[in-house]
Amino acid sequence: MTTDPFHILFDISLPLSPRTLRYQGDPSLTLTAGAHIDRGDPFTVSTLTLGLHTGTHLDFPSHFLKDDRDSSAFQPDRFLRQALVIDTGDVPVVSADCMDGAPVAAGDALLLRTSNSRRRLLHQDALREEGVVLSADAARWCVDAGVTMVGIDWLSVDGPDGGFPVHHILLEAGILVLEAIDLEKVPAGRYTLIALPLALQEAEASPVRALLLPPVHRDRR
Repeated sequence: MTTDPFHILFDISLPLSPRTLRYQGDPSLTLTAGAHIDRGDPFTVSTLTLGLHTGTHLDFPSHFLKDDRDSSAFQPDRFLRQALVIDTGDVPVVSADCMDGAPVAAGDALLLRTSNSRRRLLHQDALREEGVVLSADAARWCVDAGVTMVGIDWLSVDGPDGGFPVHHILLEAGILVLEAIDLEKVPAGRYTLIALPLALQEAEASPVRALLLPPVHRDRR
């Protein structure tokens, strides 16, 4: 029996490629080789072009709020959180009622496993079906609970109707938004979340490699 506390690890990041699901109008990902060993060059060097909201990514307050905090304002420990994954069932919109009684603690990241995961909506080859999102009252519940990050298994916490109320409520409270997480194989429960963005300066968002590990319990003997 292994004693390694990290032997069970869930990678909840979407693979990045030109096929990664995105909203129409968002920049597509391109990876272009300026030099390649297959062409006789001594090395391969590529250029990556992508939108900062491509795949699994973090939104910072400056995404919607003028003169608010961008990526430069947050230290790395802000992206290492104790996290609670809750399953919201088959609801069409995640409301505050879905989270009543959830054992979330102040400072936690709250990750929402909706029916999007079961339907594998993030793995569509084109955007044909909209996913489950949060309601404004759910966002206010998160503020009142003192969470520091909210994640969802869809491209956005907000629906396509415009106004972006959920983003505004969360980001105005300093809650970071983690979007497009793949929770298909992740059971509900407590984890340690690592969601490190790129070390970009003055950016409103960043792609992340997001990992869930079992929480580490220290032996107090």
